[in-house]
Amino acid sequence: MALAADELAREGDDSDTMSQTPSFWSTGSQCGQTMSVGGAEKLFRFWDRLRRTARWKNQRRLSEYDTADLFRQIASVFAEAGFVYMFFPPRRISSFVTCERVLGEGSFGSVFLAKITPLGLERLPGLVADRMYAVKQGSLDMLEPIEVSMTKVSSERVLEFQAVMMSQAADDANIARLYIFMMEPSRDRHYEILEYLAGPDLFRYLNGRTETVSEATGARLVSQLLLAVAFLHMKCGLLHRDIKPENLAFAGPLVPGQPLPPLKLFDFGLSWILEKPATGDSLRQFIKLPRAGTPVYMAPENWLERCGPPSDIWAVGVVTYVILCLSLPFGLEKCDTGDSIRAALRTPLRWRDGLEPSADAQDFVTRACTRARPHRATVEELMQHHWFKNSIDASLQAAPGSSARATREATLSVQRSRAEGRASALPSAEGGPMTRTAVPPTPEEVEEELAQ
Repeated sequence: MALAADELAREGDDSDTMSQTPSFWSTGSQCGQTMSVGGAEKLFRFWDRLRRTARWKNQRRLSEYDTADLFRQIASVFAEAGFVYMFFPPRRISSFVTCERVLGEGSFGSVFLAKITPLGLERLPGLVADRMYAVKQGSLDMLEPIEVSMTKVSSERVLEFQAVMMSQAADDANIARLYIFMMEPSRDRHYEILEYLAGPDLFRYLNGRTETVSEATGARLVSQLLLAVAFLHMKCGLLHRDIKPENLAFAGPLVPGQPLPPLKLFDFGLSWILEKPATGDSLRQFIKLPRAGTPVYMAPENWLERCGPPSDIWAVGVVTYVILCLSLPFGLEKCDTGDSIRAALRTPLRWRDGLEPSADAQDFVTRACTRARPHRATVEELMQHHWFKNSIDASLQAAPGSSARATREATLSVQRSRAEGRASALPSAEGGPMTRTAVPPTPEEVEEELAQ
């Protein structure tokens, strides 16, 4: 498949030439050609001057990499799938999208609310007129962990991953959809055109409440999160590594008296692609990775530079506790340093007086937030937990035809397919994802911690 590319600046009237130029073509003088992966090498030489100072989220210099080679690998693989659209002056991102307002700012870039222009509709496949999209802008000289992980696996694995992540199945599994990746080398920028989630994120939804949600509502929200995590672990082979209420949002606005819209998981900048999807015993395995994530949602092994599917499950347990109690477990809201967080994680899990959920809900959180890896539940086990059946079935009896039925049916569908093949004092994850510390743990510390 060809590499999507816009036209290089040339002398003369550009408008007539562009109107005759198809979406996929080369940097050669003749319009209408395609750029093969091999032919892209000439273009990638233009990038070499940008790559020597690249850093990624944990601020550790990528001294072991030639960053130009990293981007060359990533873009070449995406080129095979037609996933990258590259454009050059006189084109700017405003040629393809009309940005209306800023949705958020982060360490890796900004996110804008945008509509697609007529030229964008012509050049960017799969986008629809009059629909709002989220456009994430980042720097080409800043590698996110997910991009680094793409260089650690085969091209075939990356293509497999992208095909699954951009499929309708991802949308059905409560994953915010990625439509296309754009590069603007002349300004050292890249852009991701993403599904716009029009509702509030889960943090704002919970923080605006004066009382906790019902257990039936909590179970529905958590079941949707589990559907997303199961898809990432077992279909995509991806660790999210930053599951938290701020990275979960409702697909549409909240309407009083109406069922909640679908809850979707987004923000995969800190994610890591595994060599293959996790199944069976691999759902309990760790790999060595620099610590990343939001401190109060990080599992104990994350602090020891170990991560795996169980680490995401720990975060699911913390998010569940937050949904049910509007506070963090283990007294984490009182912690302001890494050492204090690690100390808090060694204490027993307790529930706030007067806010204790049912025994089923408590068991669910306990199984997700078990320190010992062999005893921590997998996503498969949690999706079969009786808390969902008991709480959602009770809700169905009280309100037949509600969105609870759809959630219950979706959960059962996933299980069947697997068998076959008050306060508004909710703490914010202020400061964003945790950066890596300079001193790694010793092997003895790792062995001792993981043995607990």
